[in-house]
Amino acid sequence: MATYNKNILEQKSTELLTIMQYGTDFRAYEAPLPRKPNHLWALLHEESPQNNYLLCNKESLELFNFSATFKRNSDFPLTTQHFVSSEHLTSRKPISVMEKNKLRKQGLAPIVYLQSHCDVPSDRDRYVYHLMGNISIDSYGACLNNKDFPNADLVDTSQMNSEKLLDMLAKYKFHIAFENAICDDYITEKLTRPLHVGSIPIYRGSPS
Repeated sequence: MATYNKNILEQKSTELLTIMQYGTDFRAYEAPLPRKPNHLWALLHEESPQNNYLLCNKESLELFNFSATFKRNSDFPLTTQHFVSSEHLTSRKPISVMEKNKLRKQGLAPIVYLQSHCDVPSDRDRYVYHLMGNISIDSYGACLNNKDFPNADLVDTSQMNSEKLLDMLAKYKFHIAFENAICDDYITEKLTRPLHVGSIPIYRGSPS
């Protein structure tokens, strides 16, 4: 049985009970204490530690009996959650370099940057800012914005996987793809999306 009803924690039953915690929302003061002998704690956290710095500590992670995180040493690793399949990466017909060169002459930059989550631990905005002083970069989204979306619908971040957006990104030769935090095993769609649309990712992320 699965339930959101926390009152079940007050029952005096000795049946084994697993309590699932979602990492981004986990707060120490909300932990289901006192912890009873029949309580098992499980952690689900697909995001990087920047979403909850408490989970950067080994002592915090050891509170959980089971984990499903981006780390490969989790009980149920989510490391490749954004890697659909090798077929997915090649399922779109890429725009040829010749066509991209034509788009370049029409004013499109060779590099695209698309971020609305600014000032993150990986410091990607500062890197892009300095790179902009040496090469043309089209920056959509809220971070270092210098270009408007061709379609107003794409401003909505829920459209990040829409065909319209993928078509736009596919026109670029290079795609700056920095994770929001640099952690072993933390790999997101930042890497797979450029490969899917036929753009070369300029990637900074998991060193492992």
